[in-house]
Amino acid sequence: MKKHNKIKIPTFLIFVFSVQFLSAQLYNITRFTQDDGLPSAYIYDIAQTKSGNLILATGEGLAVFDGFKFTVYDSTSGLSDRVISAISTDSAGTIAVGQSQSGINISYSNRFVNIPATKKIETPVSCMLQVNKKIYFGTRNGKIGIIENNKVLLIELNGASLINKIIKINNLILIATDNGIYNLESQRKAKLIYKTAGINFTALCLFRSHQIIAGTDNGQLIVYKVSENTEEIIKPLSVNKVRKSIIIKDIINPYYNKILIATWGDGIYSAAIDPFNYELKNLETIGVLSGLENLFVTTLFKDMNDNIWIGTFGGGLYKFNNDHFRIYNKKGGLVADGIRATLPDKNNIFLGLEHGLEILNSFNNDSSVYFNEKNHFVDDMVNTIAKLNESQFLIGTENKGLFLFDSKNNSFTDYFKIIGMKTHPQTINHINVAENSIIYLSTNDGLIIYKTKTKAIAQLTTLEGMPHNNILFTFLDSKNRLWFAAQKSASGVLENDSVTLFKDLPDYKSYNPVSFSEGLNGDIFIATNGDGIYKYHNGAFTQYTINNGLGSNYVIGLAYEKTQDALICAHHNGLSVLFAGKNKIEKYTKKSIMKSCENTVNSISIRNHKVYFGTQQGMGVFSMDEKKKVAKAPVTTILKITINGKVYSGNDSIINLPYGSYDISFDYIGIELSNPAEVV
Repeated sequence: MKKHNKIKIPTFLIFVFSVQFLSAQLYNITRFTQDDGLPSAYIYDIAQTKSGNLILATGEGLAVFDGFKFTVYDSTSGLSDRVISAISTDSAGTIAVGQSQSGINISYSNRFVNIPATKKIETPVSCMLQVNKKIYFGTRNGKIGIIENNKVLLIELNGASLINKIIKINNLILIATDNGIYNLESQRKAKLIYKTAGINFTALCLFRSHQIIAGTDNGQLIVYKVSENTEEIIKPLSVNKVRKSIIIKDIINPYYNKILIATWGDGIYSAAIDPFNYELKNLETIGVLSGLENLFVTTLFKDMNDNIWIGTFGGGLYKFNNDHFRIYNKKGGLVADGIRATLPDKNNIFLGLEHGLEILNSFNNDSSVYFNEKNHFVDDMVNTIAKLNESQFLIGTENKGLFLFDSKNNSFTDYFKIIGMKTHPQTINHINVAENSIIYLSTNDGLIIYKTKTKAIAQLTTLEGMPHNNILFTFLDSKNRLWFAAQKSASGVLENDSVTLFKDLPDYKSYNPVSFSEGLNGDIFIATNGDGIYKYHNGAFTQYTINNGLGSNYVIGLAYEKTQDALICAHHNGLSVLFAGKNKIEKYTKKSIMKSCENTVNSISIRNHKVYFGTQQGMGVFSMDEKKKVAKAPVTTILKITINGKVYSGNDSIINLPYGSYDISFDYIGIELSNPAEVV
């Protein structure tokens, strides 16, 4: 017999059942300093209470953050030391506070009481862990302590002088030290299971069942397999790709195979670990251009909402929101905020600015190069960028024409001179380089078609049937049809040298098409600046506007993500994502999630599941790859089990019964997280 209770609960009750969303992209950063009420810019440890409040170990007391304000606890609240070096909490709400010189305090009804036996430690408490009503702590002189019922047992680890991290994996308590990794086998004995000469293990992170990642003070990551009977090295990794001898301070595994690595002086590394060969993938830095102003990171923490919190040494507290955006702007190190065009490439991100071209290194996001009239380019607005081949790119400007950029020698050449076009337009609105090496140039003087193999040039204007000479955009679909948008005119398509205009679209009032994209089954999407989006399918049109959930009818550009059948729409009120197969639209605006980017999006492009959009306040990156991981399988919590009338708690993991026949019933709650807006 099974009882199934299907209920609807408000979102805030999710925290009661300790359910966490598997989402979060980490690049929309908010900083907290003393101006926001933080007592100190030095953050040593972070934890969270069962009610959701964030707890911070700082250089000037214990700070509790409720999402709006900081409450500070110091000697007036019973703390013995103003420098808090480590903290931990448990499911009962107990807060254990490790201090720099005065041992450990325990919280009781907003008061803190010192554990007298810990005062004799006289060295900073470096790390803490609470498990099964026991408090484990490590010190800076190589001792492990266990507190139970206010009694303290100290264990000295032979050969270790620094205790850096304590974690629990399955039934094991693992300890990272300067002499290797220990397993606390009993309350009086610790076994050294991994010893590496000359390496200080500074961080431990649970990666998978029976697997941990250990970090060191020389930039090494080592994946270990750990169980009660087996200890083995799976694979050593390295993050020494920017600077040697990186000190790793902390590691967290926010979701799936993703890890974040806190370093001393290099900010944070973000990477994926290949689950088959355990190699680092997509390694990148999160530093100055990402909004992290202090690169000396002491600790990382993921809260109940999957926000990532960063403690720094002297730089205060940072929060990475649980969204899918990353923001680049002038405050973070870009040359300018007004991004007119974006082109993500294998090694770089090209940014068209209002006064030149900036190239951002996609591996090391703290480095870029800027080109204008002072270094062989022009001081003009860059409208469009396209890749010609592995080392050459075409740059279209507002007033100066078209340029060929050679990335091997950082040189710019007038492209119209190269192809021998003496009379040519100066305004290049868009560049489309087709796979057959044909270049389509949308200009203010018609559509220019250049066939690189035959050197043939054609220019289409109103004389050849174009609706307007100012061509804004072209798109070549899978059927080799060239779709084009012209200023204040009907959209059209060029097929077999014949032009077809679409003048009779439903509710078509603005006559201002701006962009195209192609979805599954050959669907063509037409973006308009005033009438939303039209989908062209088998000769019929379907319109999407604000009445269907679109964020704005004034659309700027489109990008399509095939694996999710998702159309990303940049418009005057942020971004909208149309999941065409589900006929569902999600909106991202300044009011909701794009808090660091103003709402007028100038351009949009996509590469490797990431959408790049330029605005007047910088460039944003929207990760569709993380977006598809938002959904989590339904979570079931067993409340009680009744066997032959006897009630067992859902916390009883093992129930031993003799062989026989039993009447068993379950009470449980199932929580569906695939739609976080309505949890069922």
